[in-house]
Amino acid sequence: NYVDYFECVVTPEYYTRMHRKVKALTGIDEEVLQRGEPFTRAYARFREWCGETPALFTWGCDDIPILQANMALHHMEAERAELPPWYDLQLIFGRQVSGDNRQWSLNAALEQQGMEHKLQAHNALFDAAETARICRMLDLPAGMQEADRVQKERELRRQQRENQKKKNRAKYKTQKVEQICI
Repeated sequence: NYVDYFECVVTPEYYTRMHRKVKALTGIDEEVLQRGEPFTRAYARFREWCGETPALFTWGCDDIPILQANMALHHMEAERAELPPWYDLQLIFGRQVSGDNRQWSLNAALEQQGMEHKLQAHNALFDAAETARICRMLDLPAGMQEADRVQKERELRRQQRENQKKKNRAKYKTQKVEQICI
């Protein structure tokens, strides 16, 4: 019982041939790709479908960086800057179910929850539907809050490292100037 879903095929502009292993895994071939739409139009339709205050949920940490890379490739800087908040459900699942950062495969997570994998794997829409089934078992508000806290801590540590690098560079420049003056 899903309220709505979004599905579209993106026609690639750069790597236009589907690798045979990816074709075997996903069932997507060149004919399917040719019926797709350009990335920029597909993303615009997706954002419109999402509504005004979306959050994005992924199973794993790779999807958003790939989306961002595609946005950069297609010169979508404004859209990239306005990317909605996103959450790694694989991480939330691991923390809530096993209390660690273990990377559960979608199939293993379904099995752990006593669910059968009902749909074809490696189909984006079907994987999203299976992920939604798992979400029903999670405390999403708590998971999102924890993910936000962890992200803020990571950002703080990144800023601290960057500040330390700046101090080290400034100290090195000062030492170099002192050595030259001596």
